[in-house]
Amino acid sequence: MFDPKFHKVDYCSAPNVVLVGTRLRCAWRALPWEDISGKGVGQFMKVNHEMLEEERERVPQNPDRESLHTPWRDSIYHLWNHVFYDVMKFLPEVGCSVGYFHPPSHDAFTLDYRISKDDNVAVENKGWNTNVLLIPAHRRPGVIVRATVNESQEEGTLEKELRRFDASNLTEIWYVRKGVHVTFYIEGDPKKNPQGVAAVTVCGILCSDIHESVNECCEIVQPAEDD
Repeated sequence: MFDPKFHKVDYCSAPNVVLVGTRLRCAWRALPWEDISGKGVGQFMKVNHEMLEEERERVPQNPDRESLHTPWRDSIYHLWNHVFYDVMKFLPEVGCSVGYFHPPSHDAFTLDYRISKDDNVAVENKGWNTNVLLIPAHRRPGVIVRATVNESQEEGTLEKELRRFDASNLTEIWYVRKGVHVTFYIEGDPKKNPQGVAAVTVCGILCSDIHESVNECCEIVQPAEDD
């Protein structure tokens, strides 16, 4: 059975999913509305979508780019479940081993700068005990997130690059198999000695338990309408 360590999924052909992902990133950077619930974020997304580009540039921005968890941002991470739900429809081609998605099932983590004279410094090494989907909820302007894995070779361990998140692949999600440890690097920021949060990644957590619905490779349960 085809059971990859890593697989990329590009949802650029699904305009509704593109719209949701784009507006959720706008919401992460914006000042919170009075209604910080999922409905409030959804209303922000609707208004933001209907704006002209020059109007979006005038949307008040949140100066706090360091806090991972706030009520507003937690509502945003919750709404990423809608993207994960739709992306799961692209994954059966990978194989029945990808797992099941029961939203809400998500997490988020930061990738922080590491101050060093060496440009090739890992900022995070992460592994999961279940299959996951990864996508940036926020990147500082110019930041590139590079991911690698270590592979055993006859001559020893070789670090292999997987993919990069940058401005050219905003509609790409990464599937990572459970037990695989991914090393993340931060590149591309033009500022000297940057500090703090470089990027925030939201994670869709898949379920690999045995289910009764054995005829379905990827069982997905649609998020509730009011989420």
